[in-house]
Amino acid sequence: MDTSATPIQNFVYRERLEQAKRVMEGLSEQQRLRNFNVGLYAIQSDEGVVACIAGHCGLDPWFQERGFFTTVGRETGTVSVYPSEFFGTADPFFASNYGKSVVTFEDAICALNRAINLFADAPSTSQAVAR
Repeated sequence: MDTSATPIQNFVYRERLEQAKRVMEGLSEQQRLRNFNVGLYAIQSDEGVVACIAGHCGLDPWFQERGFFTTVGRETGTVSVYPSEFFGTADPFFASNYGKSVVTFEDAICALNRAINLFADAPSTSQAVAR
């Protein structure tokens, strides 16, 4: 987590993490089981795009409007901004942060929730919209 972040940066990071959770929860059951892999950004497979959290986010219009894009490759893909810079934390985005060999969709959602809670001093996006 970016411990030097200002309250405004905390709000932005929290909003981005909440949007990442929205993207992940919007995946179909097939995408959750076959098209999610926290170990790579994005590759094209016979079953569609296989991507990590950041990779799936970079395919979403909300993220693209904010300059976060995913490039899908046949063997490897990339994202336009390193996840820790864009989201304020690297914790949910890299397999090495999970301490286990197989990371499930449910593990990723839990990691996103923990990351969102890191920025708890920032108001949620729903509170900001209600103002």
